[in-house]
Amino acid sequence: MEQKVGIDRTEFAFDLLARFNDLRKSNKYCDFVIRAGKKELPVHRFVLAANSEYFDGMLSHDTEENIEGVVEIKEVDPECVVKCVDFMYTGEAVVSEQKQRDLMHVAHMLRLHRLYNGIAISLEEKLDFSTFLSSRHIAIVYDCGKLLEACDEFALKNFETIATFEFFKELELEYVKFLLSSNILKKKNTIKLKALMIWINHSSDRNAALVDLMKLIDLKNVSLSYRRFVTEYEPAVSGSNECLHQIMKSMYARDDVGAADITLEDRTSQRRETRIVVCDSRCQRLKSFDPFQRTWNDLHMMHEDMRNKPCSAVCLDEYIYVFPDEKCFRLSYLEHDANWEQLASRNEFPVVAVTINGNIYARKLYGYCNRVECYDPELNSWSFIPDIDLCLANSSFIASDKFGPIRSGKVFVIGGSTVTELSNAVLQFDTAMCTWSKGPSLIESRSRASATLLHGAIYVFGGSYKNEYFTSAEFLHPNSEAWQIVRLDHFCYTQFMSFTINDKIYMVGHSENQTLKGIGKYDPCTVNRGNIGQFSTIPLCILEMLGCRGGNFCVFLESWSKD
Repeated sequence: MEQKVGIDRTEFAFDLLARFNDLRKSNKYCDFVIRAGKKELPVHRFVLAANSEYFDGMLSHDTEENIEGVVEIKEVDPECVVKCVDFMYTGEAVVSEQKQRDLMHVAHMLRLHRLYNGIAISLEEKLDFSTFLSSRHIAIVYDCGKLLEACDEFALKNFETIATFEFFKELELEYVKFLLSSNILKKKNTIKLKALMIWINHSSDRNAALVDLMKLIDLKNVSLSYRRFVTEYEPAVSGSNECLHQIMKSMYARDDVGAADITLEDRTSQRRETRIVVCDSRCQRLKSFDPFQRTWNDLHMMHEDMRNKPCSAVCLDEYIYVFPDEKCFRLSYLEHDANWEQLASRNEFPVVAVTINGNIYARKLYGYCNRVECYDPELNSWSFIPDIDLCLANSSFIASDKFGPIRSGKVFVIGGSTVTELSNAVLQFDTAMCTWSKGPSLIESRSRASATLLHGAIYVFGGSYKNEYFTSAEFLHPNSEAWQIVRLDHFCYTQFMSFTINDKIYMVGHSENQTLKGIGKYDPCTVNRGNIGQFSTIPLCILEMLGCRGGNFCVFLESWSKD
């Protein structure tokens, strides 16, 4: 009976390809010549035919090029022709950013599928604001479906910033329609209207499209001040009876809102003015803390239904959402004279909440639970997602769009305890598929830990195990299958929340005996070779601010208002 000989096929193929390339460089057995500009490249017919449908067709028939043994490739960059020949002999290609479009053109013309697919993948991986327009053009011209999808996702995810670039004004009408009609932007109606006005104002020829494009925006969820601004100061709107009719229908009878423009560049820069917001239990007022200036500012008064009650809070778009008992309130922190708005009530309380893709997910804060509720701000309604298989208490709860497609993202329930034991389980809910699955387990079982995100990775800090409190953290990168652990010097929090601000993680809370009064700070850059990270505290009287345990809330937000 014959048996297969143990040969490494990959190594064999690599060595064979390298040998073919050596023969080419020494002009040995070469039977064909490619001319491009002043360059003449001796090659082998069989290598060309094996790599390229273009050459395979040419060399399979009695063409003039096949008979004469020479082909001249005109009106292309000769350097890119050389790189295509090198690719056919090595399987590798190196190209500058300036030459990527030219190389894609030659590779596509020669039907070198692996090469132009590789260029498309490289463009996708390096996609940013400077390459977006050229990458999208390449994707359209050369029918690169995955690259085009990546460009669309990038544009939607960074829509507000893209609208500030000059190239946004040059986008074609159909693509503007695509962006404005996307469900991903359904909660960003103020931004969509501002971006639309930027695009319309670039050319008066576009005014005719304004009416139909405005129908793609939920005008009643555009800020009242900006709606009044466009009716008073945007000629394209004020000069169209139909546009005015659309906006006026959405404005209701409110005379207390004045007209105010917005500037996307200012909003983008102001987003960096991040804050930690807490409730001052002494005066029942929201206060914001600037971790860089180490200063406090007064914000809005608490709603009377929130006072002296356990609350949790999240920030979504331009609102702070607060959850006292089963109730739900929200407040626009961009408007100094904003009032609290009561929303639909929840089914379970109190809760801990997270946000992902414009929705809020909430889980019972105390006691064992296998249920999660989802709030849709557009519909102002709560609904339960499928139950978790495991009933857990005191778990960490966080959401991220880095562990799934941009259009979905995942919600994580991490650690905690069952009725009988502590757990290191990591359960993840795919918001697109609406299903739960198990992720990589924690290294150590943890209860009452705090989770946050940094550079796409999930960090889980502290927590307890059998009345012993951890002085360590674990982190999981999106492309990793296992958690890593880091020990923290001087870490002594037992009940706390954590937030990421400018590449550092801040913590608000207290130690077991409530002796620690400050905001903790962890910088991943301080981790040494022994996997020990430095933890420090900013000595501010946070305990007096937070009041009793669980009595008030703390939330991280990106402040756009200029106090």
